[in-house]
Amino acid sequence: MKLSKYNYVIKSEKEILIWNTIKESLMTFTKEYYDNLVNEKFDIFSDDEIRILIKNGILINDNVFELENILNRKKELENSDSSSYTIALTQNCNAHCYYCYQSENVFEKNRKLTKKDYDKIVDFILKTKNDKVKITWFGGEPLIRNDIINYISTELTNKNVDFRSVIITNGLLLNSFDNFTLKNKWNINEIQVTFDGLYENHDKRKCFDFGKNNFEKIIEKLKEILKNNIKVKIRINISKDNYNEINDIFDYFEITFKDYDNFKYYYSYLTDDLNLYDYAFNKNEIEKINPQIYQRYMKNREMVLPRNRRVYCGAQNPNSFFIDVYGNLFRCEHDFWCSDKITMNIDEFDYDKFKKSKNTVLSQKCKECVFLPICQGGCVRNGFNECPQFISNIVGFLKERKEKKDERIN
Repeated sequence: MKLSKYNYVIKSEKEILIWNTIKESLMTFTKEYYDNLVNEKFDIFSDDEIRILIKNGILINDNVFELENILNRKKELENSDSSSYTIALTQNCNAHCYYCYQSENVFEKNRKLTKKDYDKIVDFILKTKNDKVKITWFGGEPLIRNDIINYISTELTNKNVDFRSVIITNGLLLNSFDNFTLKNKWNINEIQVTFDGLYENHDKRKCFDFGKNNFEKIIEKLKEILKNNIKVKIRINISKDNYNEINDIFDYFEITFKDYDNFKYYYSYLTDDLNLYDYAFNKNEIEKINPQIYQRYMKNREMVLPRNRRVYCGAQNPNSFFIDVYGNLFRCEHDFWCSDKITMNIDEFDYDKFKKSKNTVLSQKCKECVFLPICQGGCVRNGFNECPQFISNIVGFLKERKEKKDERIN
């Protein structure tokens, strides 16, 4: 019997909190009990105590090699029953967000799309799919090319492919489509919309091409969609432009959608990785402001520990394909429309070569990190393992919760 290497410990004078990142468990111990644990005095524990400690991952058997098991889980993905396809349909957009990372419309200027392009994507899905198929429609604004969504969806349905889809949209064109089309023809079970503020502030920051009161129109359509049992996920972008509004923004979405079970929202920062210095935050600024924002975000929700995962994202998954409508494959959605980021075209698809493009070399620091089971090395897009923000979020939240509990004990 031995202690897991994946026990994150938060200490105080009275009690000790242990978060096991493999089992996603959270346990509190007295200082005396914890001292017996770390000094491996396991013989003084009852059989029931040992059973509970093992169940929660705090203790493991001597023949368990946790790091090896974690790394082997990645290999299991090759035999997964699921495959996902993020399909970028167009670089064009009816919004002009000042922070958009997508490049100039070089592809669409250079080549016209044909039915053959769409058929190639359908054939590629048929050739590479597993039992469960998920499609994410991406852009620019994907609803501008709803004809492609309709064509590919119809072809897959006619070929008896059981698929579900997600669409990432600014929401403005949703009112152009009835819910039957969204849910039953395109098999959409989730819609993600990004907001940058409330009412006219949102519309101003989005720089929409047309219309007035677009914020209100999008909100009403999302309510209608939710009533038709389609999930809605809102992403709130936080920048220096709207930082002072964030409490009002959180309040609005929590109150407006409080009666909808299929609604979720989360937030993300505009960062300076693309030299967007006027309104973006750098790493130090985020570390300074995030504890307060995260505490507000968690105010009206129950804490959920990050899940154990085999990969951080699709960039590491050999069954996740990021493909543009021209058949170019990329490592992740942030690389779309960058010609130097193309790994290959589906005309020359080689699965072994494709898998190598997904390989992620973990740093020694990651291999020794207690959070490896829940982040798997984090984002690898910039050529190194980058710790995700959610780790510092949850660690800060647990520490504050522990401090408050200690205050009550004292």
